[in-house]
Amino acid sequence: MKKILEGITRITTRTEFDLLKNHIDALIREATKGGHFSDPDESNEYTNEIARLGKIGARYEDEFLNLSIKRIVKIEQMPKSREITRKKSAVAV
Repeated sequence: MKKILEGITRITTRTEFDLLKNHIDALIREATKGGHFSDPDESNEYTNEIARLGKIGARYEDEFLNLSIKRIVKIEQMPKSREITRKKSAVAV
């Protein structure tokens, strides 16, 4: 397994993020081809490295990409927020 991002614990630029995503994709292809994902409960060098890089990427997304999560409104809250009946809110969904 090729570890081109070994020793990296944090990224701060979009270029580094793109490199990280491409490396994760390459590791997944390599691990799949080599049969390293055959047992979903097995931890190996591929799964450990992919998890490590995924955490670094997630931290970058949280800090720099400003991704907004859409607010989910429960059906029980819809009648109050839209002033319609429960029956109409169920039909709307």
